[in-house]
Amino acid sequence: MRIQELTLLHVRDGRTWSELTVSDLGREEGARALRIEPDRTWLAAVTKTGERAHLSDCEWDLSEHTWVGDQLTYLLYPDRYCALGYVSSPDGRGVPRFYLNGQLPFWISGGAVCTLDLEVDAVADAEFARAAWKDLDRFKKAVVGGAIDLVTARNTIRDVHWGIRMLRSSTLRQRLVELSMA
Repeated sequence: MRIQELTLLHVRDGRTWSELTVSDLGREEGARALRIEPDRTWLAAVTKTGERAHLSDCEWDLSEHTWVGDQLTYLLYPDRYCALGYVSSPDGRGVPRFYLNGQLPFWISGGAVCTLDLEVDAVADAEFARAAWKDLDRFKKAVVGGAIDLVTARNTIRDVHWGIRMLRSSTLRQRLVELSMA
């Protein structure tokens, strides 16, 4: 498989929230397969004090960062408020896990894959014995503050639950692992 690169944009209110070059692993049963690799330079939203911005922050600028740690291979769906991911260490030393990222359904604009991370996730171990919510308080704060509307919030929670059900399939988990090695 010839892997190409493309831009992954997270867009908030018509502005770039983050921008990252990713590996495009192709299409998988209605989803777009992408991989974020360590040591990539990327742009991320930051507050005036230079801290990473969150959706509850009204003002932000972009700042250059380096993606550190593990790689993330994930499937984005054009009709789901959730991406299904596999987190692994390129050197095989880290603890692999599955990741469900609450985000807007993706769309294509100017050749980039666009979405917006909605700051709520679920994480599960490699055997997918149990999934645990991550950043639920941050998500609730963004909803209460109006950064995420109620329809989007409901769709996101619904689709994260859908993703948990989907990843209970060992076939899908194995396919994500295979894609991480492509």
